[in-house]
Amino acid sequence: MKNDKAFRIGGYSVLAVLLALAILVGVNVLAAKLPASVTQIDLTGASLFTLSDQTVNLIKGLDKDVELYWMVTAGNEDPKLQLLIDKFDGLSDHLRITHVDPKVNPDFSSMFTDNVGEDLENSIAVVCGDKSQYLDYMDMFDIDLSHYYEDGKYDYKFAGEDVIAAGVDYVIRENLPVVYATTGHGEEAIPGIYQTMIKRDNIDFKSFSFLDNGEIPEDCDALIIHAPKSDFSDDEIAKVKAFLSKGGKLLLSTGASNDGSLLVNITEMMKEYGVTLHKGIIVEPSEENYAYQSPYYIVPQLITHEITTPVRDHNYKVMLPITQGMTKEENPPEGIEIERLMVTSEQAVSKADGFSMHSYDKEEGDEEGQFLIGVAISDSNTGAQIVWYSSAYIADYDTNIRVSGANQEVYVNSLNWMCDAHSSIAIHQKDLGYNYLTIPSSVGNIMTVVLVAVIPLLYFLVGLVITLRRQRK
Repeated sequence: MKNDKAFRIGGYSVLAVLLALAILVGVNVLAAKLPASVTQIDLTGASLFTLSDQTVNLIKGLDKDVELYWMVTAGNEDPKLQLLIDKFDGLSDHLRITHVDPKVNPDFSSMFTDNVGEDLENSIAVVCGDKSQYLDYMDMFDIDLSHYYEDGKYDYKFAGEDVIAAGVDYVIRENLPVVYATTGHGEEAIPGIYQTMIKRDNIDFKSFSFLDNGEIPEDCDALIIHAPKSDFSDDEIAKVKAFLSKGGKLLLSTGASNDGSLLVNITEMMKEYGVTLHKGIIVEPSEENYAYQSPYYIVPQLITHEITTPVRDHNYKVMLPITQGMTKEENPPEGIEIERLMVTSEQAVSKADGFSMHSYDKEEGDEEGQFLIGVAISDSNTGAQIVWYSSAYIADYDTNIRVSGANQEVYVNSLNWMCDAHSSIAIHQKDLGYNYLTIPSSVGNIMTVVLVAVIPLLYFLVGLVITLRRQRK
């Protein structure tokens, strides 16, 4: 009788163990079916494998079937790209991801590219109906070598999410916006890294001159006027106004002249939209609001807006040296909405003498208070939109590098906002400058034995001892 009781207790224990194992297996099978966005946690400092809200909304909002063909030989998958693609998988029933092994299907890639062999590895083809785009693996990484010959260091950033999202955005769009940058007034050239990001966001970037073309091109969706050294003529301003009156978009950035004077025609045009530019250069009294021990290297406060929010959320700082102050009219024209993007502190001083200033303190003729240095203007009467930055350094290569690309993020986001490319408004690159946990092989082997063999064996022995003791009672 005692043996029967012990047998029943032992049987219950075995059944309990089997049931626990069955539940564990079931949970693992279920977990394997779930998308990576549910089962994997991104612990990288730069959120390398966390999709932005804009990307998630783009994919979840798909109403057309999109195919992602990841072309890679088995065993050569890039781990970073694998984790990123896993995050895309399962977001939408309209998105299907297919692995294509070039060795098994050698002719498949010829529909999208001439690349073969190693040049093809880890590349992606995005297809929607008859429209497709080839995404080269090397285009998913941005390398900045600007300081390599000085200190041997370079910036290495992963742009995989941006490239894939832009590819999806490209194949589902019917028409791509076109932007033109003006020339002929001593304008500063838009840095190449900015142009690369603009084009990556499916915006066609071109330039034109009133002297050569006479008129703003008919296919122009947005006009860029960047840091002109000389003013626009009355006739040119009239053409810009006519463009805006038809719902055109304008990205304007102006810089201070040596004597702090203004470009009269451009300034007067912007007054018609309720924004006044002040003569002089802004200086900040508090070190919290400037950089490099230079009170005119302004670090502005970013105001919450669709353009600035991605930069704010990632705790980036924008820096704008040699900035002029703007103020908003209390009663702007009817139908005009003026939104703040960047502001100074309330103690900022606009030095009327510009570069000829003798002191950073407020002097006679100077103005003190909070100034706008970035605004977004919308005209409900015409549909026109204008983004204006009162510093030429919003699109300056060296300044942008000093703030880890924050200036270019804001600048490109401004274009995306005006061109209704809201899914592209995000942080476009993610820094790969993180440290891996490196474990020597000998330690790794010991850990494997402990985790796979020793610990399970200990659990088994403890369970066996408890069972035998119960059988003896």
